[in-house]
Amino acid sequence: SYVLGRLSVDLVAADPSKNESPDAWDAFHLCYDVDAPLTAVVHPEATSLYRRVFALLFRLKRIVYMLNRTWRQSTALHHALRQIAFAYPDSSVESRQRTLHLLRRVALTRQSILHFASNLQSYLMFEVVEGGYEAMANRVANATSLDDVIAAHDEYLHEIVRKGLLENDDDDDDDTGSEGNTTAVSVGVGVEDSPASTLASTREPSLGKEL
Repeated sequence: SYVLGRLSVDLVAADPSKNESPDAWDAFHLCYDVDAPLTAVVHPEATSLYRRVFALLFRLKRIVYMLNRTWRQSTALHHALRQIAFAYPDSSVESRQRTLHLLRRVALTRQSILHFASNLQSYLMFEVVEGGYEAMANRVANATSLDDVIAAHDEYLHEIVRKGLLENDDDDDDDTGSEGNTTAVSVGVGVEDSPASTLASTREPSLGKEL
């Protein structure tokens, strides 16, 4: 299709000056090519803002996915401990109780982080991105010049950055750029979605079922 034909994969190399180990999650991006005359609206500065916003959303999705993965691992460990308790009834009861107490504390911490991450993700998607898009669409529909369209789009992006608390992030000069009449918009995407990453309704694991 038209959209899929403009998508490409961009692997961002790690910055050697930061002396950090490369992270595959941060290196993988999708790029969407925007041709002229749309490059007048989606200019290099706008591309930089898109990259920062999508990187934040992608990292939130990664957090939710990893929290759900640890929930599955914790559930499997809990079942294994119960099987060991039945198989070896003479084993230390005190050790099993300490382990179960630790698992409960881990579950409570994980549930609190999952609740926060899921609600923050929903806020950014529905209140910030979607709500701002409706306001931008109304301004574009009533625009009388190209400058009005560019101003509406720029304000939309800056509002997302402001409400997403991304104003103090440093721009990476190597991350964005335009070549000829084409601008590449980079979008971070998730490799695998988790059950709790559904934005409309987030279901958290029940402690009763888990422990």
